[in-house]
Amino acid sequence: VLSTSIKSVFTTLSDNEIRNAINTFQKAKKICDKHNINWETGIENNDWLREFIRLSGKFSADDAHNLWGHILTQEIKESGSISFRAMNTIANLTPKECQDFIDLFPYIIDDRHIFAERAIYTSCGLNQHFQTLFELEDTGIIKHVSSPVTISIQTTKTQGKEGVSFRTASNTLTIVKHYEIKINNKGSKIFDSPLFNQKIQTIDLTSVGREIFIALKSIIDYKDPQFISYSSQYLKSIAEHFNKNMGKIDIEIIDRDNDSYYRQYK
Repeated sequence: VLSTSIKSVFTTLSDNEIRNAINTFQKAKKICDKHNINWETGIENNDWLREFIRLSGKFSADDAHNLWGHILTQEIKESGSISFRAMNTIANLTPKECQDFIDLFPYIIDDRHIFAERAIYTSCGLNQHFQTLFELEDTGIIKHVSSPVTISIQTTKTQGKEGVSFRTASNTLTIVKHYEIKINNKGSKIFDSPLFNQKIQTIDLTSVGREIFIALKSIIDYKDPQFISYSSQYLKSIAEHFNKNMGKIDIEIIDRDNDSYYRQYK
């Protein structure tokens, strides 16, 4: 991973910073091996690697080495996916802010949204994190906490049904609305159902927040019962929100192994 020119960076570091950087590289190597990522790919951008070594070398805690190890792994996996801005944001986070962000992972939809409808966040307990959300907004990781934005939900329409899926780090919620197909006197098909056209308020990750989230998703134990519970309850709250607005819908939540553990058919 280290080129000859990069090795010279270590001459500017203290002994403690060198140990920290080495520990971080060792963590990254283990993460790569665990997820079948080719460690030998290395980092092509020497400027990026110099900045990574400089920043990660400042942290002595094992948790920090693990966090920075995931950042390095993501850049090895996908060159250019971690910006200098993201690295500097991470370096300025306190340990509490890092953990607060990770605690929000069960509630992040499609790597970018946290649904902010009152009925959703109160029924799943997300409202307990609102003070945290305001604090994380100050770090530049998330935005629109004070004034959530409204987005339109895009749907997929197939023969006799239309639906939408929402994905968290551990689970996927699928909502399907069925309808009848009628034929008019000209032989054209008429879908006896309005389009799945729903709007919802969201708090969003910033571009930097998304980079960090994508890099750190693998830090989570997706089999952890508490994580699964938070994520599934959140998705059930989303399903109930659409259920009230759309009438009869089919709901299914599946986990990362494509096993269904929650179904509701109407």
